[in-house]
Amino acid sequence: MVKLVKVKKEEVDILYRLLQKYIYEMSGIYEEEMDETGDFSYPYLPYYFGYEGRCAYFICAEDKRVGFLMINTHSWTGEKIDHSISEFTIFPRFRQKGYALMAMEALTGERKGSFQLKYSTKNKAGTKLWEQVERLYQARKDILSDGEICLTFFVL
Repeated sequence: MVKLVKVKKEEVDILYRLLQKYIYEMSGIYEEEMDETGDFSYPYLPYYFGYEGRCAYFICAEDKRVGFLMINTHSWTGEKIDHSISEFTIFPRFRQKGYALMAMEALTGERKGSFQLKYSTKNKAGTKLWEQVERLYQARKDILSDGEICLTFFVL
């Protein structure tokens, strides 16, 4: 059983540290550079607290944080959408247990409307997940550029 727990403003430092590990893991795909302090830039993090349309969740299972996801309203295709999954990860130790799909089901159980997400086909494990999501939600698939895919789907 997976539960989404909204990240509180006072937990932003925890999310920041987890986000650093996630960006490090993705840096081989997206070629992100560390700054002189060893951190990866994520200038949008403050906007996930107190701004309409943005929200961050810890993904919890086994009485632990097993990942996180972040949503906003940015559209990759220019169309109006309700929710865009901007960041999504299950920590390596907890992968291959079905938590990612359970987290998607929890998210779409809580939030309705149109969704988008973008992923890179260079991320092989992520691609497997998002292809399952594509089938499960009968998503429209748009090829953006150089292996970047956008899925758009609607949840009633």
